[in-house]
Amino acid sequence: NSVVVLWGDHGWHLGDHDLWEKHTTFEQANRSPLLIAAPGMKAGSSTALSEHVDIFPTLCQLAGVPVPSNLAGKSLVPVLKNKTAVVKDFAMSQYYRSLSAAEAKRLGYTERKMWGYSMRTDKFRFVMWMNDFTSTQAFNPNKVYALELYDFEKDPGETVNVANDKRYDKDKD
Repeated sequence: NSVVVLWGDHGWHLGDHDLWEKHTTFEQANRSPLLIAAPGMKAGSSTALSEHVDIFPTLCQLAGVPVPSNLAGKSLVPVLKNKTAVVKDFAMSQYYRSLSAAEAKRLGYTERKMWGYSMRTDKFRFVMWMNDFTSTQAFNPNKVYALELYDFEKDPGETVNVANDKRYDKDKD
């Protein structure tokens, strides 16, 4: 009658992307282990997208208590019951970094603060880097510093940024 949850921290870049650090918007720094064992659930693995905010609603549902309606996460119980189930179409993450003083000056920025907002789907990762912006503010296109788009089907190592590749444009009509 027990539920066991084990989750871990995200990974390190060990030279990939010419980086030796823990925090980035790349897959290595965002993927983390999550294991859930619960009565009546068969062992197995899934590639379903999830976020740490999904753990609490999952535990609520497994414990048979109401899931608060104001939670950002979604219960992963459907995935525990069916390893091919999908409970969310994307996972979000964000990462803070600072521009060098010289780069900020070159771009005319008064602030060096940079946030990378990342959306991961089963096929893509899209990252929007914004200068001096937080998600509590209204979107301002003038604060966009850079865009990244990685195609996991063609480039699982996220080595080619295709954000400016016209083949990825949707029909604008």
